[in-house]
Amino acid sequence: MNDSHRRHLFALLVQLEDTVSRITQAGWMGISPSGGGQRLTPLPPSQWRMLQEALERLVNGYHDALQRLVPELSQQHDQPEPIETTYYWLRVLLGSLHDAILPELDAERFVQRYGELTLQERESLRRLQHTIERELKHVQDIAQMQFLPKR
Repeated sequence: MNDSHRRHLFALLVQLEDTVSRITQAGWMGISPSGGGQRLTPLPPSQWRMLQEALERLVNGYHDALQRLVPELSQQHDQPEPIETTYYWLRVLLGSLHDAILPELDAERFVQRYGELTLQERESLRRLQHTIERELKHVQDIAQMQFLPKR
């Protein structure tokens, strides 16, 4: 197999694992794949176990096939990235959350898009926006820290 084949197999593995993770969030945790709206009703435990076992067989089967086709790729995938990469992605995700949520809580933006608000509703939105901004800043500060492993 050439490098393009290996990269495509790896991309499919990532897609498979990501989709299974979203299935788990929907079926077991009740989190909608749309990222919004009401929570879903999780499956009953016995039904979830059956689905979970089938999903595990699916992922394990792909891993087994990958191990036979390109063993070095499978070993590379199982090797975790350095902690700095985790911090990098946390900062990216938190920045995305900051940019997506805070502007949407702006009272003037609400009025322009959805219609008038009472003064009390505007003030409530401002307080919510400040609270979210403060908490996001705190979480972002934590994600900026470089924790040293204990020896």
